[in-house]
Amino acid sequence: MVQKDNKMIKSSYLILFVSIICLSVFIYKIINPSEKVFLSDYEKDLLNYFKEVTLNSEFGESPRSIIKWNKKMLLYISRDNEYEKQVKRINEVIKEINLLTAKSGFEINITKDKSKCNSIIYLGQRDKVEKENPDFFEGVDKEFTGLVDIEFDLNDYFITKSIIFIDVNQPINIQLSTILEELSQSIGIPAGSEIYPNSIFYENQVIEGRLNQNLSQIDKDVIKLLYHPKMRAGLNNFHITNVYKRILKSEGSSYFGGNNDFVEIKS
Repeated sequence: MVQKDNKMIKSSYLILFVSIICLSVFIYKIINPSEKVFLSDYEKDLLNYFKEVTLNSEFGESPRSIIKWNKKMLLYISRDNEYEKQVKRINEVIKEINLLTAKSGFEINITKDKSKCNSIIYLGQRDKVEKENPDFFEGVDKEFTGLVDIEFDLNDYFITKSIIFIDVNQPINIQLSTILEELSQSIGIPAGSEIYPNSIFYENQVIEGRLNQNLSQIDKDVIKLLYHPKMRAGLNNFHITNVYKRILKSEGSSYFGGNNDFVEIKS
C-alpha cells in the first residue's frame, strides 16, 4: 500500500513538473515570439535608426530604454513678443505629430494656462530660461540653436515633463527648423544622429548649412513606431527588435511608408 502511494506521489510530481515546463515555454513564446519576419533593407535601417535616436541622448545620461508620454502633452508657449512665424510653425508641427501618433491616442495640445502645462517652449533669450530653470543649461558644452530637457519616471519610463528652448537671436529659417527638431524630440526622441542628412535629427544641419524644414520619411516612421501601442515604455534594445517584428507582422509592410529611395546616407 505504501509502495503504491509512493508511485502515485512520484507520478503527480512528474505531471506537475511537465505542466510547469509547458507553461514556461508557452509564456516565453508569448514574450519572445520566434516567428520569422524577414526585414527589407529599409526596415533594417528604420530599426537601427530608431534605436539610435530613442535609446541615447545628446546631453546627460542616456535612457537606454523607450521613454514616451502616456498622457496628453499640454504645451505652454512662453514668449516676450508676438513671434507670429514661430507660433505658426509650432502649430504646424503639432498637427503633423498628432497625425503620426493618432493610433496611440497621444496628442499635443496647446494650453494658455501655464499652471496646467506639463511642457513649455520658450521663445526668447537664454537668460530668461536660466532665471526660471537654473539647471536647464547645465552640462551643455557646445553651441546650440535650441534645446530640450525631458524628465521621465524611472519606474515606468513615462515622460512627466519637458522644457524646450528656441534661441530667437538666430535667423528665422534656423528657428523654424529648430522648432521642428526640438518638438519632435520632446515626445521621447532625445538623441541626434550623423547618419541621415535629410533627417530632422541630423546633428550637423547648421554647420553644413542644410536646414531640414520637414520630417523625412524615416523621421515620420520613427515617430509612428515610438507611439505604436505595442512599443511600450521601458523596452530595451533586445525587446525593441522583437516588438518591431510583431508590429510589422500585424500591420503589414505598408504601415511604414519608407523604402531605400527615401534614405539619404551620410558617406
